[in-house]
Amino acid sequence: HDLRVHQIELEMQNDELIQAQQETESLKEHYYTLFDQAPVGYVSVDDNGMIHKINQRFCNLLDHSPKAIYHRPFSQFVFKADKNRFDREFLNARNYPGRTKLPLRLEKENGAVIHVEMAIKALGAADRQENSGGTILINVLDISDRVRAEQSLLENKERLKHIIEDIPALICRFDAGGIITYANQEFSDFFGCESDSCSGSSFFAMIPDSKKALFHTHFSRLTPKTPVDTMEYSIKPAQGEPQWFRWTIRGIFDETGQAVRYQTVGQDITEQVQTRTEKEEKLKLQSLVELSGAICHELRQPLQILLGQTDLISIQLSDNQQLEKDLDRLREQTGRINQLLNQLN
Repeated sequence: HDLRVHQIELEMQNDELIQAQQETESLKEHYYTLFDQAPVGYVSVDDNGMIHKINQRFCNLLDHSPKAIYHRPFSQFVFKADKNRFDREFLNARNYPGRTKLPLRLEKENGAVIHVEMAIKALGAADRQENSGGTILINVLDISDRVRAEQSLLENKERLKHIIEDIPALICRFDAGGIITYANQEFSDFFGCESDSCSGSSFFAMIPDSKKALFHTHFSRLTPKTPVDTMEYSIKPAQGEPQWFRWTIRGIFDETGQAVRYQTVGQDITEQVQTRTEKEEKLKLQSLVELSGAICHELRQPLQILLGQTDLISIQLSDNQQLEKDLDRLREQTGRINQLLNQLN
């Protein structure tokens, strides 16, 4: 009976061991699938940098088959210009356990270069036993798209900077307190300061006292729905005569609707203002000329009637010498009025 009980216990333990082994195999297969299909390249190397375990993602990055990668130095796939840096960081990671991250370039089979971010970590004793054959784990993340995006962003930023610097306008950005964070060369030259020295200065300190209230009024009108406003006023540069500018003011708001910074673009409209003023003066002068012509025309009619009546009176009273003298004097003064009208016309 005791032997039978012991046999049953052994069979139960054996079933549990078989089940545990199946679960372990299933879990192992599961983790292997995760390791092999991970979106990050995994490489396990020994202390000398020889590769003895990789996943499929790393093979895809290099366009190599696993057989072409196994048992080869990892540095062999590093771009030539980055090998010294990789060797130095690999040595540090091996001698001083810890996670080391560094960006560098790898070279594919066809000679193409890809940008990656690597994390090198020396595994502990327990990890080494579990990952038999490897002591250092290298994670490889492809950042080529990010590098290209950053390069494109830098190029666009540089291009935009050149465009802004070449625009014949006063461009300035400042925070909600009026402290300038950016000013282009045109703005700096106008106010007589260097580009670097303009940054950190107060925008409103450069505005004449007589115009500050006007500026604050326009800034107070800006809202998230109407973030842009325009105004025109004249301002005296550091050197030279006052000039007229059309200012385009833009408010930049955060998610709560609070203004976090402002941008002003001042376009020189001095010639336009002068042309507009000359045109207005010309229109005024033309109106005066037309008015004077109309007045002359209207005054000549009563003068003609006055001269006609004078002649009639002179015919009827030909014997009155004193009256004739008065009429002659009246004709003389009427003639003077007519001459004045001719000059005015």
